[in-house]
Amino acid sequence: MLDMDFMLVFAEEKAPSTKEPNPYMHVFLDAGMGNVLAFF
Repeated sequence: MLDMDFMLVFAEEKAPSTKEPNPYMHVFLDAGMGNVLAFF
């Protein structure tokens, strides 16, 4: 859909600051020319 290469993804079950349950995921795509598109 975006025609960008996948770079990295990480997911956690708890918030790093409070350790409370809060599942989340970060996705990083190569946007070309040294740029990265990130979804938080």
